[in-house]
Amino acid sequence: MSPGSIWSASPEQTAAMGAVLGPELRPGDVVVLDGDVGAGKSVFVRGLLRALGWRGPVLSPTFTLFNEYEFAGGPLSRIVHGDLYRLDTVAELNGLGLDEYFDGGTALVIEWGGVAEGVWGDDVLTLTFDYVGVDAAHPERGVAEGGASRTAPATARQVTIDGVGRFLGRIAELDTLLARVAVEEAEAQNDAATEHGADTQDDGEAQSYREGAP
Repeated sequence: MSPGSIWSASPEQTAAMGAVLGPELRPGDVVVLDGDVGAGKSVFVRGLLRALGWRGPVLSPTFTLFNEYEFAGGPLSRIVHGDLYRLDTVAELNGLGLDEYFDGGTALVIEWGGVAEGVWGDDVLTLTFDYVGVDAAHPERGVAEGGASRTAPATARQVTIDGVGRFLGRIAELDTLLARVAVEEAEAQNDAATEHGADTQDDGEAQSYREGAP
């Protein structure tokens, strides 16, 4: 199965994609997030956790390496959010107690998890976030199944999706699902901006009317 790719033009779109993926996770799953610094990995995790019902702060585990978020009433009892940016080799993971995170009720979401490729088990979904320079004259990247646009704006993040285990046969499905919600979020942002612009215009016309009234 070939990797899929979608576009995100805003933090809101990236968070929306995370929110769609969250309920799809099951115990034992590992989501590896790689790619460029500042391209949206932590924003994606925040959206994912919010969708699962977490209402507290979502803190970066850059210095703690792992943060844990517990849930009740669903198939997942815990999400472990890791950030391995400061690690250079797999050997540095030794002694960190990774085994306890594979307890039957936990899914892992690991930023910069590529440094430890091969240790995450059988069911791994990898999302790679990259800044992409797009030729404004040729922005089209095709159309997803179901009509979700792949048009890349002038400043965009490309999110490439790949997977093994149970995710291997779901790449196209997840690609379409995440692309569709990204487009829906973009449309909602455009609608909100248009509505705000109309309200601002109405306020300006009302103020002009009051100032010009006898």
